[in-house]
Amino acid sequence: MSSTVVRFKDISSFNRWDFEYFDPEYTHVINQIKNSGWDVQSLGNIVTNLTDGQHGYLEHLPEGVLLLRTTNIFENEINLDDTRYIAPQVHAKLKRSQLKPGDVLLTTIGSIGIAAVVDDSLGEANINQNLVKITPKPEINPTYLALFLNSTSGRIQTARTASKSVVPIINYARLKDILVPLPPRSIQDSIADSMGDVYKSRNEKLATADSLLRRVEVHIYEALEMSPERVKEEKLFIKQISDLNAGRFDVAYNMGFHKFDPYSDRVVPIKSVATVAKETKDPSSEPDKVFKYIDISNINVLLGEVEKVTDVLGADAPSRARQVVHTEDIIVSTVRPTRGAIAMIPREMDGCICSTGFVVLRAKDEVIPAYLHTVLRLSTTLEQFARRATGSSYPAILEDDIKETLIPYADEKVQDRIAIEVTGLRIQAKRLRKEAEVFVNAAKANIERIILGEEKK
Repeated sequence: MSSTVVRFKDISSFNRWDFEYFDPEYTHVINQIKNSGWDVQSLGNIVTNLTDGQHGYLEHLPEGVLLLRTTNIFENEINLDDTRYIAPQVHAKLKRSQLKPGDVLLTTIGSIGIAAVVDDSLGEANINQNLVKITPKPEINPTYLALFLNSTSGRIQTARTASKSVVPIINYARLKDILVPLPPRSIQDSIADSMGDVYKSRNEKLATADSLLRRVEVHIYEALEMSPERVKEEKLFIKQISDLNAGRFDVAYNMGFHKFDPYSDRVVPIKSVATVAKETKDPSSEPDKVFKYIDISNINVLLGEVEKVTDVLGADAPSRARQVVHTEDIIVSTVRPTRGAIAMIPREMDGCICSTGFVVLRAKDEVIPAYLHTVLRLSTTLEQFARRATGSSYPAILEDDIKETLIPYADEKVQDRIAIEVTGLRIQAKRLRKEAEVFVNAAKANIERIILGEEKK
């Protein structure tokens, strides 16, 4: 149990009664900043504008002016893989949240306190209510400010401004009280430039890793002598109402999947090469025992592996923690299935409990588990999942639909060769991604020492 003593007048002056706000970890950071040897200013004193985006519903369009959300903001990077747009006339009315180069964006919900800088390449853009736009004064380097906000010292202060509800949300007005150490502009620029080089090197490694992962699918279909991406599917068809399957009226489901039509002798439904494992256990029956639990959030969708397991007491285990998995079982997420949250259970996780949000597949004797795992993650598999899924905002797929999904099949010799070669590509990609993050983390630690005055630039 943690405890600390705070004077009543200090509580009253901040109008905060939660322990975390006066946690010694936070006060230690504040003392470090004040003793950094640099000029220290509150965020409110070094910006010309600090505001969140438009509250309430904004209609999303297929094209128009870019609307940034929390999912677009990563540390020192704006990612446009998942974009939304609003009408130009709506953007014109939302003047206070319009973006320009040099603005710093900060996430205020979910993964709070992540900052990135708007650059010249973004063009016209706006933000929703879950982002804050910070416009630094001319004497402040925006990238330096974002780097500080992303540092441990910045994130700890940002966390202090958040409400302590089930989903922490930053009250952006409180951000003005964050303390920022300010080296001379020349040092700010030097820090920004050096970290720019670090992130560039990191991104190059990640790009190489992603290139290796993209080669996986090309490699598999070359080995199988298949080219489903070249098969044109006819999207206009007539179907009798009596022939509609399972009461489904959506076109994607009823048109079927025809990219494998020229290769019908080389594909099989999943049910013919794998069984669905049904071993269950109720952790609540052993309330004092610690269980290893795998949830959908524990899956690294890029690499297709369980990134970590969570220790849970039987008494605290969620109701969905019911399925027992064993070595070389393959777990397939039935929720948002196109994400590819599909992983093979390694030996060290034998006997773990996984969520009922997975279907647990076990390869039959003539199928190599690593091969099955590989073909389950193909884009052709995920595309079939998408066509069979139901629900728009939170699509899900049924176990029976997974069992009917078609995958490429080959004899064991070919399976083994593909599994070995693909595993090698994934190991290389994983190594590169790890090297990239280690490199960035070491550079960030060094920069933070400079920011706190522990090391001179």
